[in-house]
Amino acid sequence: MPRAQVKQRPMAMGEQLEVVGFVEAGGSARTIKTRSGTLVYGTEDVATAGPPSTVPPPAPPAIDPTSGAPAPALEPAASTAEPTAVRQASQRRRRDPNLIDQEEVESSTALDAYTLVQQARPNWLHDRGAISFRDPTAGQVQVYLEGQQFGDVNKLREISRQDIRELRFLNAAEAQMRYGVGHAGGVIEVYTGAAGPRSH
Repeated sequence: MPRAQVKQRPMAMGEQLEVVGFVEAGGSARTIKTRSGTLVYGTEDVATAGPPSTVPPPAPPAIDPTSGAPAPALEPAASTAEPTAVRQASQRRRRDPNLIDQEEVESSTALDAYTLVQQARPNWLHDRGAISFRDPTAGQVQVYLEGQQFGDVNKLREISRQDIRELRFLNAAEAQMRYGVGHAGGVIEVYTGAAGPRSH
């Protein structure tokens, strides 16, 4: 509902009723007009638009009867059973960005390692560009299979997803510390079978 107040007109032309605010106790107003049809809230475009939205308005804030101030909002009760989608999204957020573990490999629909990486960690495949004039390929990501150099990222297409147990990405510093110079683009390590990866 509008809150009105009698105000003096300019140049002593008498008094007039003026809307100075609104009191909302639920619901919503698209337009407010006086009895004479004067529009005091909203626009004519809104007034001629279709029926109001069926979305319920937000509930008004509760008032503390002792102080008259708005009462603090209550937190919704926590559900004892976390929805599956929320739990899965939470698990995805907590995954190590430099590791694709066996669980993630098994849940993928990819046919080969390249597609798996493309779906799960596409940033691993980004070429870091020409980092060295002497070695233009130094910025390319290299693939190591069971700790042995296998080739560039295109070699991942030759590895079936079903054979993969784990993939790990090493950034430039980690890759060069482990495998020496010429690995400034990083390394994707692929582990298959039951043997565990070497300790880092």
